[in-house]
Parts: sequence; C-alpha cells; structure tokens
Amino acid sequence: MRWKQICQHIDKVLLGSVTVLVFFFLQFSWFLTDPSDLVPVWVIHALIIVFYLCCVLIYALCKSKPAVVQYRLPRVLAVSGAGEDAILLLEKSDLFSYHMVVTIYWQSSPHNLEVPIAIGVVQTINQQGHPQIHMTEILDSEMISALFPSAQRPGIFKKWKNIYVKPAVLQEYLERRLPQ
Repeated sequence: MRWKQICQHIDKVLLGSVTVLVFFFLQFSWFLTDPSDLVPVWVIHALIIVFYLCCVLIYALCKSKPAVVQYRLPRVLAVSGAGEDAILLLEKSDLFSYHMVVTIYWQSSPHNLEVPIAIGVVQTINQQGHPQIHMTEILDSEMISALFPSAQRPGIFKKWKNIYVKPAVLQEYLERRLPQ
C-alpha cells in the first residue's frame, strides 16, 4: 500500500528528464575514462545509479506526505468607523480576494448559533496581506450598533473575537439582488 502511494507521487516529467541526464552522463563517462584507471568504470556507474535511485526514493517519500491544509476563518484585528460605516481589518487569509462579497456573522459563544449581521465587500487587501472589509448592507442594525459604537468603549475588543467573516453570501441576499 505504501509503495503504491509513493509511486503515484513521483513526478513523471521530473523523473523522466533527470533519468535522461543520468543515462547520458553514464554513456558519456565511457569516453572520459581510460581502461588503465585505478577505479573501474563499472564501479563509478554503479555508484551513480545507486545515488540516483536514493535521490528518487527520497523525492518520492517527501512528495507522498499529504499536505495538510487547514483553512480557518481569520480573526478581526481592528475596526475603523462606527455603526454602518465600520471597516474591519482581518488576519491574513487566502480565502479572500479583492472585491469579494462576504457575510459577517456574530456568535455570542461557541455553543450558540451564528447570526448574520452584515454583508460586506473586500475593499482592499493591504501590502501585508490583510483583507479590509467594508460593510455594504446591514442585516441586524441593533447588533451592529452594539458591536461598533461611535465611541470605543473599554472591553469592545473582547466582542471582536466573536465576529466571523465568511467568504460566502447568504442565499436570501442573492435572491434579493438577482433579477427575477
């Protein structure tokens, strides 16, 4: 089973081109050596082939390890503005791209349901790779005014950890926006 998995992950193009170069070097080495050399040519060829097979095996073993990809939603790092004019700065994330429509959720605790509070757009992605989300449509104005008050109160940062921005849009929002 393990050997079959290793063989599946060998890059055939890379392996083919390296193999051609190795055998070309082996053939060319016959012209570079003299029969009176202290080390016979077949020993040099055997060492080259063993080295080549070890390199291929190490390459296959390294490539056969499954790549662990774990996407987690980025946290809110900062908020600028208040209420409906709030702009969220998120952690770096490959899940978001420029001008992407996103949904902003609030979850009071890990055991409660997530409540959609706004629809936003990725306004820009700064040079450090942090997406900047601008709210375009408020779904729960009471929650927005509680989370993003006009005057920043102490403890407001604790509420930001319960805000999630997902790279998806609610079906109701799409149905309202699409022509019937």
